[in-house]
Amino acid sequence: MPFPRSWLLLLVVLAWSGLCLAAQDAEGPLSPHVTSVFPLGGQQGTRVEAEVRGLALDGAYAAWFDGSGLRADIGRVEEVAPPESESGATEGPGGREGGQPGHRVRLRVSIDGSALPGVYALRLISPRGISNPLPFAVGTESVILEAPTPHHRPADAQPVNFPVVIYGRINQPGELDYFSFQARKGQELFFEVFSRPVGVAPNYEHVGSGFDARLGLYEARGSWFDPARVRSLALSDEPVFASIDPNPQLTHRFSDDGHYILEVGVFPGEPPKLGSGGPDHCYLLRIVPPETTSLSERTIKTWRQRLLARSDWREQTFERRLQPDHLIQLHQRSNHADPEEQPSSLSSVQEQEPNESPGEAIQVRPPTVVQGTIQHAGDADHFRFRVVEAGQALVFEIETPVLAPPLFNPWMVVLDEEGREVFTNVYQRVGRWPNYRKTVQPKVLHVFERGGEFRVRIRDITYRHGGPDFQYKLLIRPWIPHIGEIEVNEGSKPGTAVPIDRINLIAGVPKKLTVVTGLEEGFAAAVAVGAEGLPQGVKLFPASAPETQPGVLLDEGDKERYLPRTSRAPVVLIADADAVSTETPQWVRFTVRCFAGKGFTLRVREVPLMVVRHPGGQGNKEGSP
Repeated sequence: MPFPRSWLLLLVVLAWSGLCLAAQDAEGPLSPHVTSVFPLGGQQGTRVEAEVRGLALDGAYAAWFDGSGLRADIGRVEEVAPPESESGATEGPGGREGGQPGHRVRLRVSIDGSALPGVYALRLISPRGISNPLPFAVGTESVILEAPTPHHRPADAQPVNFPVVIYGRINQPGELDYFSFQARKGQELFFEVFSRPVGVAPNYEHVGSGFDARLGLYEARGSWFDPARVRSLALSDEPVFASIDPNPQLTHRFSDDGHYILEVGVFPGEPPKLGSGGPDHCYLLRIVPPETTSLSERTIKTWRQRLLARSDWREQTFERRLQPDHLIQLHQRSNHADPEEQPSSLSSVQEQEPNESPGEAIQVRPPTVVQGTIQHAGDADHFRFRVVEAGQALVFEIETPVLAPPLFNPWMVVLDEEGREVFTNVYQRVGRWPNYRKTVQPKVLHVFERGGEFRVRIRDITYRHGGPDFQYKLLIRPWIPHIGEIEVNEGSKPGTAVPIDRINLIAGVPKKLTVVTGLEEGFAAAVAVGAEGLPQGVKLFPASAPETQPGVLLDEGDKERYLPRTSRAPVVLIADADAVSTETPQWVRFTVRCFAGKGFTLRVREVPLMVVRHPGGQGNKEGSP
């Protein structure tokens, strides 16, 4: 019996992929990498002269936005010194050190009057492929640039009027920019600095991660001893690693007519470091009425889901929404659900005070959503529920609609009839030996050993915080085995792989990706990975991953209670050696399909893909010699 030709090709791909990928790493990253755009946006109905900085941008011939109403023409491309890391080493794309040249690309951006306000993804296209995205903001407010004259002291603050958007740069490490304005007694204003895409972790350098900004508000009062003296009114400098939204915001109501000053700088980090700076440290400062929607609210979904190859299903986060149809959505991701028995919408129970003591606990009946507020410091809310029989498996999910950790850290404890703790949403495990890490988790699984009455207590993890923004939703429901979050990663080693934001495929060279699927609440069915919209001559093959040797086993605590198991499916993308290189990106959508039970297909977010010829980035486009 002759050996199938398709299997022979697959074996060749798998054997060759390791050598080719190693060779590609040795040559250094091929893809163009953008690090900043200045200014960081513009006003509707205007034209903006902008510059994009980055690495390996030679030959850039087009700009690409992810929305309508924006267009850009490429101007001059200049070679400049490559950006430096905080350690002083020259960085390549993805944060690697390497010899890629630095470039500055001049753009002429036209913003149509019909372009919707928000933050768009800007990418550059070159013979090397498509770059990572940069945020480009479009708004309705008037726009100005920071003054070229020094304004690095309160006494030299640049005067501005509001509402306004100011585009600036932190050019030197430790630099502070000051802006002054007049406010009336009783007036309320909203201040926002936008310097980093929302929902992007700091190690995702390949998505143009910006910098971690700080924002301060001062009153210029002066004194007999020092006429230039200022008094601090408010400060917002949450470190980026502590929050999904690192862009500082302030809302302030002024108690007096007067002269006020805003300070913009870089989060200082650990002493004695004063903060970084340079031509890539670009920011946008907004001074607007308090009812204006923040840029973070407009972009958190865009930057965390659309620009990275992740599904739009979020489960392991306090910011995901527990909607009335949540059970219906779970059943659509499960192979155990009977299509004839679709669940109904969730019922909702509103917290009613007083419920601060066990005797005042409100009775609830799962499945249900409890909505409440930690109204003041020390407030604790109590609810009672009944477990019908031993072995009943329940899920406890928490959403914080307004404030998320580290500002609001909801601490949930389940207690039995005698007041003994059964479990909590605090996950303890070894971080870096011998230190233990403790974090509050948005989801907890538990199988009850016996039936009876139980009580839930929820409050902030400290007794020092509370208020109208400390809102929560608590969902108590049965287990539903289902597929959770899905992402497509570049690199297969856990801890080092990151979600991809684009694919530049060298013709004839395989590219290995890993599709990671969350298996929630005991989901155990096999899944298959596919791709839709591949260009002609591009194929997707399953791959194998080498068995890794486990390192030192640390105490992971009760991991199964808080985190799902995952399925890792390596795949290889390869374009035929004679495939025509593409001049514009093409959207490719990865899918995950389950064949067990009723069967279903889930689609992961689209990823732009280009086919290029070789690491030199030179043509062989259709019609080229």
